[in-house]
Amino acid sequence: MKALITVLPEPYFQTIMSLWVDLEGRFGFKHIFTTPMPHFTWQLGDDYDDSYVGVLEEITRDLSPFEVQTDIITWFSADRPIVYLRVVKSEQLLSFHRLLWEKLVRYCKNPSMLYSIATWEPHITLSLEERSWLLLPELRRFLATKYLRWTFKTDCLCMVYRTNEMIFKVERNFPFGLVQ
Repeated sequence: MKALITVLPEPYFQTIMSLWVDLEGRFGFKHIFTTPMPHFTWQLGDDYDDSYVGVLEEITRDLSPFEVQTDIITWFSADRPIVYLRVVKSEQLLSFHRLLWEKLVRYCKNPSMLYSIATWEPHITLSLEERSWLLLPELRRFLATKYLRWTFKTDCLCMVYRTNEMIFKVERNFPFGLVQ
């Protein structure tokens, strides 16, 4: 599997890492550490044709960093609920996502439609545990004590891949405004 993501800048990166440690200590949630880079995902699929590199270099070459905001803790309902920090869908964020989807989907093998233009919900995952349903009231009370309404600049995309050991690693970075 490969995913196009934005890794959170500091100090938000470290804040989420610390929060994951707190969630493990208080609730026993460990699954999130399989993707140990606090991030939000733009697109996901089984693999990408190597041609995606040139397309992303072209897209990011003249792009300036832009603002991203977070607002509330919520969750996706599923067998294994995903508790997350929502990324606000600003017009700029949605336009950039649309551009990425339209330019890259043809290079993606079996793209996840959860990340399509119609269904994308940008988020920073906090918990993927099966037990989240049982602990949701306590988890919500704990997370309500944290200040997680942030505004930060995003200035880079990363293509990450999952290894055979189920760990995600960076394949390539695409900084905004730089010729590769």
